[in-house]
Amino acid sequence: LVRGVLVQSIADSQELGEDPGRQQLIDLARHLQGRLPAAPDPPAPGNSAPGNSTEWFYCRADGCGRRFGSDEKLAAHVQRSHQ
Repeated sequence: LVRGVLVQSIADSQELGEDPGRQQLIDLARHLQGRLPAAPDPPAPGNSAPGNSTEWFYCRADGCGRRFGSDEKLAAHVQRSHQ
């Protein structure tokens, strides 16, 4: 949960542009993210919790790990944030 919030904060702040206060938030979030234990691998398709019909698509970029509800949204994120 904490890792997801940090990753989302970093991504959102990067997309909003340069601002000294925002850059400080990004630096702090990255520092905290670096201190967390390694993230577990995302569940394999079909191995989700019972009753959970949502299939998640995870960003595999180093240090990212954001998840998306569709492959198209993941592709747009990768194009926007990692290329």
